[in-house]
Amino acid sequence: MQENNPQAGPERERPEYFYSELRELYVRRNLLWDDPRYSVTLGRQSFFDRYGIWWDDTFESVRFNYQDSFTSGFLALGQKFYYYNTDVNDLDDTDEDIFYAMGEYAWRWNPHNSVGVRMLYENDHSDQNPADRQDFTGLRAGLFFDGQNLDLRPLSDYHLELATLDGTVESIDSNSVRDESHSRGWAVLGEVGKRFNDLPWTPRLALRGGITGRRQ
Repeated sequence: MQENNPQAGPERERPEYFYSELRELYVRRNLLWDDPRYSVTLGRQSFFDRYGIWWDDTFESVRFNYQDSFTSGFLALGQKFYYYNTDVNDLDDTDEDIFYAMGEYAWRWNPHNSVGVRMLYENDHSDQNPADRQDFTGLRAGLFFDGQNLDLRPLSDYHLELATLDGTVESIDSNSVRDESHSRGWAVLGEVGKRFNDLPWTPRLALRGGITGRRQ
């Protein structure tokens, strides 16, 4: 989820050979406020979306969930502290001191179609050093549209993502000169599919594509 900018510092340490890693460990409280629609989880949790453009990581967080017959959503706050890996446990400098706030809300407006909004705020509040020369603080926001089990001859499902990015990048060069720049961008990703339910193993044929604007 961190802003993908090239780092000129030392190469990050990665696990090698045989190792184990604690991916998730959390506690959940259902019936929050005695309402079955609400729950809260606290601990190390995984976050992911269909294409991984919003979130695809695991970190320590508190997450409030909402679910009813036609709408669902969540709001989460957190930060990564360790990798919990037997080979590499301490965070790389580029992963330290990054606060995340994220949320999603979806509305199923008929039995086969839904629409929703997503938001991700990221604040890299680490001190700049030769191993972490760029810190990003900003907001990603966008919409998604999803359809499943459609009663249409040419296609049976679709998914469309619209994402925007707006924030600032603080950088420091090899001479310790600091600079701040504005970063903006957008992306559109989509997929249409056709599942052949009348054939064995119900194969699915899909077409996926995307386009991005030039980041400023």
